[in-house]
Amino acid sequence: MKDLVITPISIVFTRDHLIYQGLHRVLSESFLVEWYRDNLEPLGDHQKSHVDLIIMGPFLDQKDMEPIFSFCQTHYPKTPLFLVAKEGDQDTCRLGFAKGVTNILSTPLDENDIRLKVTMAMGLERAIRDKSLPPQELGHIYNLLKAHYYQIDDILLYIKEHELSVEDIREELLRKQTFGTCAFDHIPLKPLPKIG
Repeated sequence: MKDLVITPISIVFTRDHLIYQGLHRVLSESFLVEWYRDNLEPLGDHQKSHVDLIIMGPFLDQKDMEPIFSFCQTHYPKTPLFLVAKEGDQDTCRLGFAKGVTNILSTPLDENDIRLKVTMAMGLERAIRDKSLPPQELGHIYNLLKAHYYQIDDILLYIKEHELSVEDIREELLRKQTFGTCAFDHIPLKPLPKIG
């Protein structure tokens, strides 16, 4: 008997059909994608026991995003949560991170950026030993890794194989920031070139 393969589920909250189309093109490679405009009632009526990824936005203002943030934090507190925001909109990005989003997807959307950030968030979630890690911490670790390295697949494999804890990863990244080198440099990676 073959093992049952369960397709990961992602939920997209957006009123913008073009944003949804751009997200769907990438997400459908790995996820069953469900789209909700701004009405939470259908989702409430068919509550899912598990959702693997949530993407929301862009929103008009804080009041506009509050009900969906609240819903996600209540029902899916450990699910990686992404916010779509206009590039350069620092206020929305700060608010999103303060509310616990894993990462930001800037518009105009870039398919490679979506693929990379989502893969990283899902990979970190699977690789890191501490399953109580909040989604925003995944995003923070992702951003630190991307600040130093082009490729992250080898790092994820290294984290998983060596069963690194969050503390281990933080310590290595702090060493990288402080001394310019850490254990991740000794994996077959291509460091970002220095500018200037």
